[in-house]
Formats: sequence, structure tokens, C-alpha cells
Amino acid sequence: MRALIALDGSGVADIVLAEAAPWLRASKAHVDLLTVLDASEVRATAGPGPWDYAPAQVAEGGQLFSRSDPPALTEDRTQAIRRSRDERQQRLEQLAAEHLAGLDCGVHVIASDSAAEAIVEQARTLDADAIIIGTHGRSGLRRVLMGSVAEAVLRNSPVPVLMVCQNMGPVEHPALAHAHER
Repeated sequence: MRALIALDGSGVADIVLAEAAPWLRASKAHVDLLTVLDASEVRATAGPGPWDYAPAQVAEGGQLFSRSDPPALTEDRTQAIRRSRDERQQRLEQLAAEHLAGLDCGVHVIASDSAAEAIVEQARTLDADAIIIGTHGRSGLRRVLMGSVAEAVLRNSPVPVLMVCQNMGPVEHPALAHAHER
């Protein structure tokens, strides 16, 4: 049995792993932890520099201020993406050690602008038997406006999906009960 666990870096990760670990241990599963990095959200980092403000002009006894110089970059965007990828990789390794000790685990950080597509594609690539994913449990208008990665994975997955809701516990896809038999 091979399970792909998609984690988004939120506090739901601990809940997902706590719920899934007993089942994974009983199945003697190989586990792949996955985080999808949205590179469009990673920015270059400004470091220390002349952030102080200098008077630009005086108007009726008050001062108007403007930045004297732009801040210097300490890390360009490529470096920031590499750092972010490394940090997420380390976090996945830490979660595997904390929750999945004794199981054969792999960790993967993939850059993509579509988390759901990347998760489904990784499941195919790894020949996973099941996907386990956390969900924040949004419903109604909040889900429509923000989208739902978990829902898109459930709709498009070629394998059973176990969804663990932050507020409700696991919600099992009916076919998942048979995934360990494959």
C-alpha cells in the first residue's frame, strides 16, 4: 500500500497525520508526504538598509516624509523560492519523524500554480493507492470564493481519497476501505 499525504503547511497537518498514522501503521504503508509550493506567492526579501525617513518638505509647520533610499535585497526571488522549498522539505521531514516513525516515508515539495492538479499528478507518478488530504471545512460562499483544493482532488483523483476535516475528523471516500487490498 502506498499513500500520498498532501499537506498545506497549516495546523491541519498535525491533525491529518494523527488521524492517518494508526491506519498507515496497520497497513504497513509506504507514505509520501507532499507540499505544493505556489511560487507566485514567494517574494524577494528586503534586508536592512536605510529605512529611516527624511523630511521631504515643510508645509505649514508640519513635515512630509518620504523614504530616502529603497531597501537593499538580501535574497532574490530564485533564492527565496529555494529557501522556501528547503524549509518546507525540512518541515515534512520533521512531521514524518514525529508522526510516522518506523514507516517508509518519502517527502516531496513541488512548485505549481495549481495545488490540486499537482497532488493528483503526483499520485499518478508515485502510483499511490490512496490520497490523504486535510481540509479546513469551509462551506457555502466561503468555499466558492476561495476554492477547495481538497474538493478538486476528490473530484479528479484516480484513487480513493481520505479527507480529514479540521473540525470534524476523517471523512472517508467509500472506496478507501478497499484501497489496502490493492
